[in-house]
Amino acid sequence: MSKILYTNHGEYEKLLINKPDKGNSIDFEVIKELNHYLTAIKQSSKSKYLILSGAGENFFCTGGDLHKILSYKDDRDKLEEYNFLMCEVLYKLLTLPKQTIAYLNGYTLGGGCELASACDIRIAKSTAKIGFIQGKLGVPTSWGGGTILKEKLQYDKWFTLLTEANIYSAFQAQKIGFVHELIKGKKVDEIEQYLSRSKEVSFEVTSTYKQIAIEKWEQSALFDRMKKEVSNALPHWFSEAHLKNIENFIKK
Repeated sequence: MSKILYTNHGEYEKLLINKPDKGNSIDFEVIKELNHYLTAIKQSSKSKYLILSGAGENFFCTGGDLHKILSYKDDRDKLEEYNFLMCEVLYKLLTLPKQTIAYLNGYTLGGGCELASACDIRIAKSTAKIGFIQGKLGVPTSWGGGTILKEKLQYDKWFTLLTEANIYSAFQAQKIGFVHELIKGKKVDEIEQYLSRSKEVSFEVTSTYKQIAIEKWEQSALFDRMKKEVSNALPHWFSEAHLKNIENFIKK
């Protein structure tokens, strides 16, 4: 079974992380499929929007697949490969030349928040729970998402999100500025209603605006800074405290 579900709705395309029984968590297969679809969409798609969400009713993405991560505790090279590959996926999503929307349809935790940060807009189900919980597990953001979010969020709000490492309600996340809009329930028509606000603006115009941001990120060597974030985070992954925190989190 595919771990990423792709659909084309004409004006917009949709990618769903398809691991609802495991919190739509990220493993190598998810990374590979995300990379495949983002490459194909960039090369040939003329849709105006890409919507990224999670399959099922309860999870957008809960970050890395902790069971798989634990299996890398004695293999630094494997963990390094995993984190750098996901960093590349985030940058590819960030610089996609169209408007990207993360629909946070449920729990959005840890690396799931990093993934959502790479999208232009974050729309949340009103019952979603959202948190950069990495700090409470003893590790900083590890895929470059902290660097991405610093480009988009006011400093004090950015610092609060990362250092408090709390799980917020969708309403609280909206007040902080991480979430742009709330949706009551899982209603595709409400998402489409949101998209309709800019229906008179063409794909060519939208992509031109997006290119302004992409050029800024390229000139400021954002990808290099993201990779440095990954490198700086790696030593924390092998600490005894972090491994124990992962084991305790899995038990919950």
